Amino acid sequence: MNARWWVVLGFVGSLPAAGCSYDVPAPPPKPQKPVREGILDKTTREVLDLKQALADNPDYEVLEGDLVQGNNPVTQAATARIGLASEIMSWPIEQFAQFHYAERGRFPTHAEVVAWMDENPGVTLQARREYDKYAYDADTGRIVMIQDTKLKRKIFEAEGIRLD
Repeated sequence: MNARWWVVLGFVGSLPAAGCSYDVPAPPPKPQKPVREGILDKTTREVLDLKQALADNPDYEVLEGDLVQGNNPVTQAATARIGLASEIMSWPIEQFAQFHYAERGRFPTHAEVVAWMDENPGVTLQARREYDKYAYDADTGRIVMIQDTKLKRKIFEAEGIRLD
């Protein structure tokens, strides 16, 4: 680069120092959606009574079927991780129910399961979204997932996600 270009660059570079500046107004900040907190490393101990929950809230439905959902690998991996963790973390409660059945000839009541969980603070369940809840079925001794479909629809509409 020859000397003439160095002079030009020095002159242009000194303009802001001399008070000559080109002020560009900053763009207005974009409104941001509130960030929803993740659930991957969170746990819960809340277990509802299935019969009571279905009687109290007609919007609850029992979820059954495939643990893996989604139409792309990332979504499938995330739902598989949460679904499998939910399944595996419910095994101690179901094992307690099986032992109770073997000893007494009946599955424990919801109150007995909650009391057992209070005695065993290490028993936790994978946290789920606010519209998914765990429920104990005293007829089968199993933990099932119930979903508040009305609340889910409301949350998805607020996020701009279409439900099919």
